Amino acid sequence: MTAPSLFVNKQEIIDVADEVTRQLAPDVIFIGFSIANDWTGKPSLFYRIVLSDEAAKRGRILEVGDRVEKLLDDRLQPYQRWDLYPYHNYRSQSEQAQLQDPAWERHVLSR
Repeated sequence: MTAPSLFVNKQEIIDVADEVTRQLAPDVIFIGFSIANDWTGKPSLFYRIVLSDEAAKRGRILEVGDRVEKLLDDRLQPYQRWDLYPYHNYRSQSEQAQLQDPAWERHVLSR
């Protein structure tokens, strides 16, 4: 089963992700996303959230992560609007620099 992409406003997701990134800077470096089926086959929204090294530290990551998730989920309501379950995946800025995973890089669709 796959989410009907006609009903998912991807530009709105990009705009909200960019807005949350600006609002939570310098803790949040980048928020990307993809829409795919999860392990159960349910259409889902997978966020890729790159945090500053400082925000990714043990004493801060839970607080920063809670703020990111609350802002994204409150503004987009992906489950209620598009029947997409949100997954929030995190990586530190230095971890991304080491891994250089293209899926976790800033994309050109963002304004």
